[in-house]
Amino acid sequence: MNSSAQKCDGPLKQAFDSGLAPESLLVSISSSREVRSSASRIVDLLNTYGVAVVEFDEEESPREQLLCFKEIFGDTMNHDRSDEYGIAEVAVLDDTSPFPGISSRAYTFHTDGTYDEHPPSIVALRCQIQARTGGITQLASGKRLYERLLSSDKVALDALYRDDTLVISRAGKTFSGAIFKNVGNRIAIRYRTDEAAHYSDDEDVQRGIKLIQNFLSDERNVVIFLLKSKQVLITDNLTVLHARTAFGSDDPRQMHRLYFTGAPRENIGPCLGFVPNNEPHGKS
Repeated sequence: MNSSAQKCDGPLKQAFDSGLAPESLLVSISSSREVRSSASRIVDLLNTYGVAVVEFDEEESPREQLLCFKEIFGDTMNHDRSDEYGIAEVAVLDDTSPFPGISSRAYTFHTDGTYDEHPPSIVALRCQIQARTGGITQLASGKRLYERLLSSDKVALDALYRDDTLVISRAGKTFSGAIFKNVGNRIAIRYRTDEAAHYSDDEDVQRGIKLIQNFLSDERNVVIFLLKSKQVLITDNLTVLHARTAFGSDDPRQMHRLYFTGAPRENIGPCLGFVPNNEPHGKS
């Protein structure tokens, strides 16, 4: 986590649900050259919901329409499948893989970089070719999830702060950590539930995981939409969980993803993480 996020005293994000209209997240701009002039609108959406969708009018390369966000979100971060610019193709690379990110199977709710000690703060996912059928984007508010846990089972919520709650083994790396973590005066979420993820057998942890799964399986808590060509989905990876539905194995769906530290050189970036309304300073 970058230091600017730790010291952020910005606004409290809104805990969105299915009532959030996807079109309200949209920022339309002509080209990558115009990103700086739209920075305040993009940052405002990230500060409000933790998510924005930038739609470009011009035909440009995925590289141009991803790297242009560096001045808002800081340095890029590499991935084990990324190119020299940090950009990773998201397509059906191996449909038999147990990892859904490179297959056409449904990808359940998660945050990115869960197996890294320092996951990306900002995730940008650009659509090159949208799915013919399926491949629907799903978003859920980590703040709304946290507040649900806080009101329904505080003991289970506290257990999810333990460093042995979640164990991720992926890409030759293994990480053990908490699902919720205090970062300065804000809270960050780290979550994954595919074959790479394992949870503590502790009774309180297991109860908390079940509550999370129930929350994410309730369509009332989820915003859904189809990401279209030349649209870039930008998420605060410390606040928003994302998923997608399955699509055909022969579907040409193609995306490109880039991670950012979230610490721009100028003080124009978003406030990362969240503060629950009913527990202003997080877990003590």
